[in-house]
Amino acid sequence: MINFICNWDTTVIVLTVIVVILMLFASVKSILSLIKYYKSESKNQLLVLSFSVLSFLPLLILVFMLFYMPVEVSVKDKDIYIRQVKGGITIPVSNIIEIRRYTEADGKNSVRTFASGGLFGYLGKFENPQIGKFLQFATDSQNRMLIRTETNVYVISCKDPDLFIQTVQSRIK
Repeated sequence: MINFICNWDTTVIVLTVIVVILMLFASVKSILSLIKYYKSESKNQLLVLSFSVLSFLPLLILVFMLFYMPVEVSVKDKDIYIRQVKGGITIPVSNIIEIRRYTEADGKNSVRTFASGGLFGYLGKFENPQIGKFLQFATDSQNRMLIRTETNVYVISCKDPDLFIQTVQSRIK
């Protein structure tokens, strides 16, 4: 088994830091306002409940996005494993039809259908005319690779994409 670390590019670092700071600030400010309102004489229970949910929503979104962030990609004898905070995704090597570098032309006119465009990485479901629908679990836009299987298309990234591709191709029969 060979492990490849998923390093972050500058855009992911900057965007993640800014969004996390803003969301933490919004949550803390909302929670403090909620506590102040709750101590007051006039309490509307529905308003308190609604405000509570809205106060913790940014934190829940951050935790949800963090769970899908890729940490490491492992190449085993029979599969590729994308390790995420929540668990991971297994791609059987025997199902791989194509593996190559993801180019700028591949990414043209990509649309996020249910995805993050930089918060903890480029994560989720995307679509474009060149590739069609694909799942992306990338943290570095310069080191992305495309893996096409019989059922799905994946775009992932890791520290040494050329060695990764070479390692996977050596296991494809």
